[in-house]
Amino acid sequence: MKIVSTTLAATALVAAAGTLTVPVADAAAGRTALAVSITDCEGCTVQLQQAVPRGDGVRVWSSKAVAVTGGKAVLDVPSRRTWGSVLTLKAPWEGQLGYVTTVAVRYAGHVVGEEVSATEAAGERRATGCWAGTRQPRVAVEVDVERTTVQGVSGPVTGTRAWTPETQDWQGALRRAPGGVLGSQDVDVCR
Repeated sequence: MKIVSTTLAATALVAAAGTLTVPVADAAAGRTALAVSITDCEGCTVQLQQAVPRGDGVRVWSSKAVAVTGGKAVLDVPSRRTWGSVLTLKAPWEGQLGYVTTVAVRYAGHVVGEEVSATEAAGERRATGCWAGTRQPRVAVEVDVERTTVQGVSGPVTGTRAWTPETQDWQGALRRAPGGVLGSQDVDVCR
């Protein structure tokens, strides 16, 4: 996944994507059109989530879940909700996981902009899904996915390894991600 944070570059990426139409987010209203490109994930859904500590609890916000069609999904979200957010993914092939797959935006030892291959991702053990966010009205994000066997609720099942092939700016601590697979039972608190 490559997050392109300039409007011009995002427009060029979207134009190159063909039929993907990215709504023009209202910059004055503080909105971001998050265009997610995911190959080999037809029928998957993606959702942006943010959890912010408030007093003695946590305030949770979630975007609408959007289906991946033609390898693409566009989420129209308030820009302020992107800071310290995670992108979750549900794939039609997943078994009873006991968690929701989270897109890893950084693996341990990788710096912003560093490429992460499928082989590297499969060998990782620690990751974060906490994205630093953006104030841009349009952002294009590339996510790679692979089916993999994971420990499910009642034994081995098919799960998903989902990551950005280019390390993103992140927030929050790294956590366990066996075989590069990151998942959450609750929303990650990234701040």
